[in-house]
Amino acid sequence: MTGLTPSRGHYLLLLAVLVLSGAYAGSLMFDNLTARTWAWQEQACAAEQQRRFGPPADDYEAIEQELWEIRCMEPLERSKSLTAAGSALMVLSGGYGLMVLLPRVDRWRRGRLRPPSPGWPAAGARAATATGLRQIPAVALGPPGLTEAYAVRYQGAPCIVLPAGARRLDTGRLDAVLRHESAHIAAGDIGLVWLTRGLYWALPCVALLPLVWPLARWSAGVPPGDFDAGAWLDFSIRVVVLAVVGFTLSRKISRVREHEADLRAAGSGTGEGLTRLLQPGAAPDGPSRSWWARLTSPHPSPSRRLAVLHRPGLLLRFDLIDDLAAGLLAATVQMTVSEHVTNAFNGGELGQYATAFGAIAAGVLLAATWGLTMWRRAVTDPGASAWHSLYGPSLAVALGTPAGLLLGLGNITAGGPYGHWSVMVTLPLMLAAAGAISLRLARAWARQGGVRPITPLLVNSLLFGAAGWIGSTLGIFTAGYYTPRRYLLVLGLMPWGYGAMAAVLGTALLAWWWRIPGRRVTVIAVLAAVAVTWPLRSLIAVPAGAVPMRLDIWAAAAAGVGFAAVMLALPGAGLVAALRGAPIVTFLLAAGWWAAHGPPYPLPGPFLRTAMAMFASGLFLFGVPLLFLPHNPIRGRPPAWSPVVAAAAAPAALAATVLLAAGAMAYDFDVTF
Repeated sequence: MTGLTPSRGHYLLLLAVLVLSGAYAGSLMFDNLTARTWAWQEQACAAEQQRRFGPPADDYEAIEQELWEIRCMEPLERSKSLTAAGSALMVLSGGYGLMVLLPRVDRWRRGRLRPPSPGWPAAGARAATATGLRQIPAVALGPPGLTEAYAVRYQGAPCIVLPAGARRLDTGRLDAVLRHESAHIAAGDIGLVWLTRGLYWALPCVALLPLVWPLARWSAGVPPGDFDAGAWLDFSIRVVVLAVVGFTLSRKISRVREHEADLRAAGSGTGEGLTRLLQPGAAPDGPSRSWWARLTSPHPSPSRRLAVLHRPGLLLRFDLIDDLAAGLLAATVQMTVSEHVTNAFNGGELGQYATAFGAIAAGVLLAATWGLTMWRRAVTDPGASAWHSLYGPSLAVALGTPAGLLLGLGNITAGGPYGHWSVMVTLPLMLAAAGAISLRLARAWARQGGVRPITPLLVNSLLFGAAGWIGSTLGIFTAGYYTPRRYLLVLGLMPWGYGAMAAVLGTALLAWWWRIPGRRVTVIAVLAAVAVTWPLRSLIAVPAGAVPMRLDIWAAAAAGVGFAAVMLALPGAGLVAALRGAPIVTFLLAAGWWAAHGPPYPLPGPFLRTAMAMFASGLFLFGVPLLFLPHNPIRGRPPAWSPVVAAAAAPAALAATVLLAAGAMAYDFDVTF
């Protein structure tokens, strides 16, 4: 996986911190500037809703009234979303401006560079060539008082600046220093590193924004007494949390990039010199540092650098803080994007896909950060323990999600994320399942010599995007209605069914594409499952009052989950076989039963969407127990008979159970597709 490094993912998370802080600042300023207008509009919408509808008669009317009230607030909500987007863009632009400005300020503060010692330019050219640089950097002697070497862009070209103490280094250790700094230049650190330092300036500026609010409100004609003091506390909490997360990520980026530069330098042939340089007392003496300086230092300790240099897998081991931050920021991004897409497009078709946009944004963020790091770890450190490679990362992302949901909530006392506290359970559960599935697939992919980053990006985007969409939607629309009737109503009406169907079928295609043994056996197992389960729909009588179409949907989804269960339980099959065959089992049974019955069944699209959405949610829920299964790699070709027999029995048994329990499953209602 060339070019995929842990620090790259941290940079993306840092950008998310900047964007979120700007969006919160803009949203809260808008709320306080329009406090009276907002209250008047809410009262007018509530009165009009009561006049038009009255108390809801059933679930359909309740959902319809909720959507009408949202559309009523559309003009103000759209203005708020535009303000938040503009504020986020402004903060992001400010961060980029600081990336350009701070290096110039730093050079001015440090003073003029001095000519290098004889032999340094030639040594720098050799180091640059060895580390793969096309442009040879200049080498200069830093100003008096400089204690550490660093790389910077000087007069439009990269330059390595060495302290006076470098004159006392022998050839091997000087070469190690030059190759280390050349590795920073090759990785692009001399530009991106200033983003981490710019965060220390950008976030305080955003935190001071509330001081502008009273003046802005006064200029808008709003008396100071109407100012909502709770907004100060609300905004302050978010800024403090984002500042802590941003500081932690900044320090992590700085330290990880030092390890990455060490590894690249050692890989170019200077491992021995670098080891001698990091030995106690080998480096030029510098002033002793306080505990606070050691805590906030951008450089890891020499002992830690030596440990990672000798065991590179340590750099990719499970880090609780990193994974918690990834889960927290992903959930915050999902909440924020969903809220503002809803506000901006309430009156159009895009409004109903607001949770989808939020889930996709969070899924891509997790795929490009957590997913790439975890899949790279599976390649570089295949012997990692189950805690470092499975349990810890999955659970940490799930544990960070509730904090992110609260951070993205406009008012913590206003009914919970998306208006329902049940999302605090459903979304982390789905993300934990997606994480478990992802990490199982990472091991299979690593055993095939995975090197292309596009595969983990696609797989993790599909998994986490679908998990976020399903988890948030189920939490919103099933709150207080924990019955199969309500569950099927949601699956039949919500638009995420097509997204879930695309996610599971897309993952199945990727699983078939991987050159992993077992394709032929999986095909036979799928055919056996469909052949044995198909007749059950005709053999088992439909209970009085039940809608046959509901039976078909439930039975097809149950058969797919049953197929996945037996593939996961068999020693030689595993998750890849389950993902190859289970979606196809559900799809074939649902399509076949729809074709067999014909009218008055609905069109095949909505019918298949509902069946596949039900299977997808069941698959994600089933992913949580994967955390507790034996952590064994995928073995060779499974026995030819065991998957076929098990696949023929288990899906049929589970589908039959669902059909026989039709009365308990509440099939006596209809859904308009």
